[in-house]
Amino acid sequence: MLSLGTMIYILARAIPRVDQSVSGGPRRDYFEEFLKKLPLEKADAFVSFWLERGLRNLKVVVLKLDNLLTKHLQSFRTVSQAKNSGLFKDSNNSSAGTDSATDKQVENKQS
Repeated sequence: MLSLGTMIYILARAIPRVDQSVSGGPRRDYFEEFLKKLPLEKADAFVSFWLERGLRNLKVVVLKLDNLLTKHLQSFRTVSQAKNSGLFKDSNNSSAGTDSATDKQVENKQS
C-alpha cells in the first residue's frame, strides 16, 4: 500500500508538467479535477518534515551504535593485549636458555 501511495504521489506531482496539446473535446476529466483538489503542497511539506525528522533520528541511532561497537572493540583490544603481554614475557624468558615446555615434558616422561 505504501508503494502504491508513493507512485500516486509521484504521478500527481508530475501531472502539471505534462503538456496537453491533444484535446479530446469538451469531455470532463474527473481524475485530473480530483488531483487538482488535493493539497499537494501541504502533503509535500508534511512528507519532507517527517522524512527529515526520521533521518535525523536514524543518524542518532547509527552514531550511538557506532560508539557502542567502538567501545566493544576497545575492550577486545585491552583483553588481547593483556593475554599477549603474558605470552611474550614467557617466550622471551625461555629463549634465553632451553625450552621450558620441552624440559617439563622430559621430566614427566622420566617420572
